[in-house]
Amino acid sequence: MAEAVILNNFRVAHQILCRNVQRAIASHGGDNSVLDAQALEVAQCFRAAEMRKEVFPPEEYATLVRSVNRMVLCLMEARSTAAAAAPEPSVVDSEERTCTEMHRTWRIPEIVQEIVSHFDSTDLPATRAQLAYLARTSRIFHEQALDGLWKHTSTMVNLIKCMPSDLWEAQSIQRRTVITLCRPIVATDWERVLQYSHRVKTLAVQPKTTEDLTQVYDFLLHSTIPGQHLLPNLVALLCPGYHNDPISPTHLSLFITPRLRDIEISTFHISLFPALTQLPDLQTVVVQKQPSMPGTQQQHVSTLIRSLRNLQSLDTPFVDLPALVHLGKLQTLTALKISPMPVVPYSTMHDQGLFSSLVFADMFFEASDEQLVPEFIRTWTNPPLSSFTVTMAKTLSEQALCAVSAALSEHVDHKSLRTLSVKHHVRERGEALTGDIFRPLVCFVNLTMVYILADNGYNLDDALMTELARAWPHLETLNLETIWNDHRQAPLITLFSLRTLASHCPRLRELELTFDANSVPEPRPNERQLQFELASLDAAHSPISSAIDVARYLSAVFPNLTTVCSAYDEYDMEEEMETEEDKAEFKWSALWREVKALLPALNDIRAEEYEWGRQSIHMSEYMTFEFP
Repeated sequence: MAEAVILNNFRVAHQILCRNVQRAIASHGGDNSVLDAQALEVAQCFRAAEMRKEVFPPEEYATLVRSVNRMVLCLMEARSTAAAAAPEPSVVDSEERTCTEMHRTWRIPEIVQEIVSHFDSTDLPATRAQLAYLARTSRIFHEQALDGLWKHTSTMVNLIKCMPSDLWEAQSIQRRTVITLCRPIVATDWERVLQYSHRVKTLAVQPKTTEDLTQVYDFLLHSTIPGQHLLPNLVALLCPGYHNDPISPTHLSLFITPRLRDIEISTFHISLFPALTQLPDLQTVVVQKQPSMPGTQQQHVSTLIRSLRNLQSLDTPFVDLPALVHLGKLQTLTALKISPMPVVPYSTMHDQGLFSSLVFADMFFEASDEQLVPEFIRTWTNPPLSSFTVTMAKTLSEQALCAVSAALSEHVDHKSLRTLSVKHHVRERGEALTGDIFRPLVCFVNLTMVYILADNGYNLDDALMTELARAWPHLETLNLETIWNDHRQAPLITLFSLRTLASHCPRLRELELTFDANSVPEPRPNERQLQFELASLDAAHSPISSAIDVARYLSAVFPNLTTVCSAYDEYDMEEEMETEEDKAEFKWSALWREVKALLPALNDIRAEEYEWGRQSIHMSEYMTFEFP
């Protein structure tokens, strides 16, 4: 309720702000001090909204951002219009006007940069057009807007075209734009390029591009570039690399600069790896694997990893034991993704105080030895792990899953873990998993997402679900996926567990669970439990006999539930079912589709009832966050 009050207050404040901006533009179009003061008010209001971003629905907050950007542009346009209408001042008058009329707010670079930063600095044409417009609107925003305009780029064509037009030529050859140089580059050709090249911070080379700069790159490799580096302030180079890559490893060396912090390359660029070892300040490294990876490439990857001293994030297709030990000793390493994990004696790494700062861990084990997972976790030293994802080539046995859960509870900070995902590729028939795999995990009280794949389902009951719901009050996604259902007995989890989740997990938005929906609990008017967040329910292999009773129960507990599905939704004809069990699940799936069809009308009725109950509370009507 408190968040709703805050949101409504922001809505009212926004309407007042819109009115003030419109009045300032209409009544004070020639008074720049008033326009500047109004722009400051807009910035202050948005800063307050940004600090309480969590109270806004995502769509409404996005609309608010667009509205604020529109207000700022309108104010700046009014300011520029007034300046254009004024008599042409002398040089001295211009300096005096800059000192006397510009509001002191605009002399603070941080405020100007804050406004510019709210323009999304992606490579989208609409965004680039907005930044270009802002750069031309006012000298106040000129430099910062140009920085934002050039900050991220996916092509060097724009810089090449900053050179004199008689230097380069563009030709269309086989649906590709081939750019070539017509004459040698002289020193004066760089003048305009140097105005923009230092602004480029990220170069993301697109794997499939229609531009061919091969001849230009060849020429630049043998030319004298002012300042030695084509993009002197480049900090991120993203070039995944394919056999048909538009830029070769030799040409990519043009963009290796001492300031480089983030890099994404592939083993296709293996010849560049020795040069990367001379950049010990690299913080983010992503190495993409080509279809084949010879031993020489593996050695280069290991050498690169062992040369890094300030690494924060690593995504690699290969790591050996020396490199893994080096990674474990890095106090800066917070994110680690290895696919596949090596088959090494992890027990030799125990008790070495490794991976003490790890926050994100994503691992793929293709080896059949399922003890590798808990053995690797036991090398950790109570890191503040927030996200843990492990993928196996084959399904893990219940014994191995219990070992993984126990290792996590013993070697990970109990208050840090937020997301947990355990999955595998190859499906196998076997026994259902019991609650033993979950009990070691109840210590992680801040979990928001749990995904565990069980080929043969779960043997859980309402008592265990109550224990888990109470242990994980911040849960937003619970996905207990089942591939095959054991029809020998009905699920022990009932609809009662959904009420329990609603009671103890108020933020739960997505749920996948197999439960027995044949028996619908009687409504309890005096103990009504409302949970407004759940929007998606995957009933998986849940048996059901009455769609209307289940839909009524769900809408009473989850009034915003809109998406309901089950395991056999993709099948349209009962004749496709081969066994009696499959035919039974097909009938359940039809009933679950009926539940989905009934929910909108039932939810509307619940919403009307809820509004009737609030009629005694005066609520003003608010417009959306749109600035005309």
